[in-house]
Amino acid sequence: MIDGLGVSIDIYWYFPLFILIFFFFIYIGLYEKFDKNILLAILLVLILSFIGGYKYPLSVMKQIINICFFLIVSYGYIKYMNFDLDKIMKHYFTIVKIFIFFGGFQVLLFALGQGEIFKNVLSFLTIPGSITIRFQSFDREPSFAAYNLLPALFISLHNLIIKPNLFISRTWSVVIILAYLLTLSLIAYVGIILTVMVFYLRTLNTKKMLYAFPLSVLVLGIIIAAYMYPPIKMRIDDTLKVTTNSSEEDLEQINLSTYAMYSNFVVTKSALENNPFFGSGLGTHEINYDKYIPSAMANLSDINKKEAASLALRLLSEGGIISFLIFIGFVFKNKSKYKESTNHLFMKLWLLNNSIFIMILLHLLRQGHYTVSGFCLFLLLYYYSNKKSTELIPSK
Repeated sequence: MIDGLGVSIDIYWYFPLFILIFFFFIYIGLYEKFDKNILLAILLVLILSFIGGYKYPLSVMKQIINICFFLIVSYGYIKYMNFDLDKIMKHYFTIVKIFIFFGGFQVLLFALGQGEIFKNVLSFLTIPGSITIRFQSFDREPSFAAYNLLPALFISLHNLIIKPNLFISRTWSVVIILAYLLTLSLIAYVGIILTVMVFYLRTLNTKKMLYAFPLSVLVLGIIIAAYMYPPIKMRIDDTLKVTTNSSEEDLEQINLSTYAMYSNFVVTKSALENNPFFGSGLGTHEINYDKYIPSAMANLSDINKKEAASLALRLLSEGGIISFLIFIGFVFKNKSKYKESTNHLFMKLWLLNNSIFIMILLHLLRQGHYTVSGFCLFLLLYYYSNKKSTELIPSK
């Protein structure tokens, strides 16, 4: 992290790689013609950010540069690949397989009581103190691993339940599902439930209505089984505790994950009361946190104060109601609708689009970073997959 002029900049190990890729794309002339819709999106980000964040120009500019840089590099990658879906997904699943290899190595070492070896080997990629036997590979924490594996999980479940061998084999589908489950993350299990719901609701008919009750029982069973796992039970119980009757003593005793959500909810609520429409500008939630956190909570923990622990909370805090509604509109406008078709490419596009749809929902719930884990790339793939599928089979 670099501090200067009152603005902190987090530097990650992969930044130099992205900078090299960016200059490579410039060198080969990839940006000579740019998608006007992407340019309009960048312009909209600029305008809305400075309307709300004129008081904090350095913080706003830092975040704008961050978002725009990763959007431009991600767009360059998609253009360089000529939106060849099979090649893009081959790259993604190659990374997933490497990710699972390291994650499996991590879980095995911890199971054998040799977890310190993994911490020492990958200390530059992870947060060493956060690593346990829960699957996280070289990511920052298990929930991050769940986000990154979500598209792979969605496709894997589709391969096992509906139609096999789309993008990957059934064997790899099983391996991916096991890795995902081993994150033991509450948000991961929410992702599974949402995936099952998308599969079930993609074509609703009388026969499926008859299966509604047994499916509800199955989902309820998953929820109860997850609740029986002590760390998840603790998070649910603590969340109910702070949302019904939270005292200072309760806040001192709850787990950090629940505290992060609750404290950032309190801050966002106050921020909205003061800047309801345009927020305080991109990159300013940390300022809002220091400004609005109650004195009784100020000395407990400042976990997730930079990214608000939730994309929904961060958008509301930094962008206000207008930016939040624009983002939600983008999400639902570009969700690809399922249509009965023998077109193999359409089915692949639908899978990618809807897997990213669930990823976005999980980000809105419990992940506040704008660019970490390739989020900008996934947003662009979400947009282009819907655009391409609509061209293949236009809506009536």
